This record gives sequence, structure tokens and C-alpha cells, in this order.
Amino acid sequence: MSLMVLGIVTTAAGGLIVLSARMWPGRAVESGAGALSAALGQMAEDLAQATAVNAVAGNWVRFTVPDRDGDSMSEAVLYSWSGEAGDPLMRQLSGYRANAVTGPLDSFRLTAATRQETIPASGNLVESASAALLDASALGGGDVAVSSLGSAWGYVLTPSLPAGAVSWSIDRVQLRVRSSFTANDSFRVRVLAVSGLGLPSGAILADVVVLESALSGSMAWHDVPIAVTGLPAGTSIAVCLIHASGAGESCRVAANLVGPAPATATVVSSTTGGNVWAVRPSAALSMRVFGATSSPSTPAVATTRLGQIVISARASGAAGRTVTQGAILRNRPALP
Repeated sequence: MSLMVLGIVTTAAGGLIVLSARMWPGRAVESGAGALSAALGQMAEDLAQATAVNAVAGNWVRFTVPDRDGDSMSEAVLYSWSGEAGDPLMRQLSGYRANAVTGPLDSFRLTAATRQETIPASGNLVESASAALLDASALGGGDVAVSSLGSAWGYVLTPSLPAGAVSWSIDRVQLRVRSSFTANDSFRVRVLAVSGLGLPSGAILADVVVLESALSGSMAWHDVPIAVTGLPAGTSIAVCLIHASGAGESCRVAANLVGPAPATATVVSSTTGGNVWAVRPSAALSMRVFGATSSPSTPAVATTRLGQIVISARASGAAGRTVTQGAILRNRPALP
């Protein structure tokens, strides 16, 4: 009876030893091309299960795999070769010592195949504080009239938005203007859509009338509240000054007809009261446009994903040959 019990215990212990040898490195290393192929195949299977790759280089890789020892924690795995001919490939799991998984090697090389991906932005839109989307303020040397004779001026504006912004809006316009003559006229600050030719079109997005009597007799900044919201990123608009009432000049705007023009805007002018517009490429008006931008709460993130690692190793000795094994990473983990 005692011998029977001892036999059962011995058999069970032997089974545990075999299981342990399969789970963790440390078992006796076989030599030969078949053994090297098997070792690289095991490495490829480990990599296939990787949920994260901490780093990968020519002769080592560190990655994470799901729990293997029942403690509900993922395992860190390191495969490395010293780079010295005659040394074996080593494998180490978190909490365990490193052990050889091949015989002596003359060479070992890892080649990673990566691709760039962008994780799209997500979440609710967050609006920024109001700021200058156009600041053409450092001007001097002249002015232009907005008048009943058809003289109209404006900017076609495509603001430079912060990275990740998906829309923008305007909330006010500042003009460096003065009244003219009797100050009995008025003018419109009109926001227009822009045609494919880059000129103001007939689609009116907002319109505010400014009385000439509200302006100073000398050049000064004048605030005009005007709201346009929900403009998609990359959209151009035109902010135009057009005569509204009276028989004379409704204002004079500080301008420099020989530039330089702002980088994100182009001056346009009209002699037909805004019916037909033309680009004035070298001109600049003294105008500021203020507004806000909207971006997702979680911005888009560019990431490098690892899809495959090609493993190549050559066993030491005259009979050694190179074995190549492709490891497909099923989870396509991102590289840090």
C-alpha cells in the first residue's frame, strides 16, 4: 500500500515538473535546426499574444502577455540575445530568472513591421475662450472710404486653427475707423460666404448696421458685436464693409494699399456696393476679427502599431543554419 501511494505521488510530481517546464523557461535546451525552429516558434507564439510592446530592438524585445500563472496579473516577457557569438537566446518572465531557450547562436535579429494609425478624436466639443482670429492692426499711411458711390472693402479670412479644432465662430469685429464729413450715413458689417473663386458670395451669414454718428472724428478702434457660429475647420468667410444709408461716405477705414497683407486673409474691394468683388492682393485693412474654436475633449492621437516581427537566428557551428520565423502580433499593440 505504501509503495502504491508513493508511486502516485511521484507520478503527480513528475507531471507538475513537466507542466512547469512548459509554462516557464528553464528546461534543458536541445540543439540542432529543429530545436532552433521550435524555440523561435515558441517565441512567435508568445509575441502573437502580446497586448503591449514596451520596446523592440535588433536583438531584444520586451512585451506583455495575459496572465499565465493564475494571479490575475499580466506577465512581462523579455527575449534577448547578448550579441556575442556562442551565446544563447534568453527568455525571462516577470518574477522569474532568465533562462536560455536555444543553444549557442552565431546571430540573432528582430525586424519589426510597423504602421502609422490615428486614433480619431472623441468626446464632447469644448469651446475655447474668444481670441483674435485675424489681427491686422499695425497699419498706417492711409485710409479708404466706404461710400454711397459703391466703394466697399473687406477681408476673405481662413483662420489658422489649433490642431484638432473641428469648428470655429466669430463674436465681434474691431475696425480702426473714423467718421467722414457730416456723419449722417451708416454702413454694414456683413459676413458673407465665399465662392469657389475665393470671393464673397451672395450668402449672408450675419449683418450689423453701424451708424456713422457712433464713430470718432479721428482714427480709433470701434467694436462691432457680430455672431457667426458652427463654421467647419478650413471654412473661409468674408467680413465686408458696405454702405447702408446716406448719400456720402459712411466711414473711412485705416488701410495700407501696398501691404503687407495678413498671412491668413486677403483684402477684397468692390466699386458696385458689394455686387461684384475683386481681390486686392497687396492691400491691408486695419481690422481685427475675434472668435472661438471648438475641439473634441479627447483629441486625435497618432500612434505607431506593431503588426509583425520577423525573427532570424543562426545556430553556432559548422552545421548551423539560419532559421527565420514570422511572428504576427494579433493585438497590433502600439509602440510607446
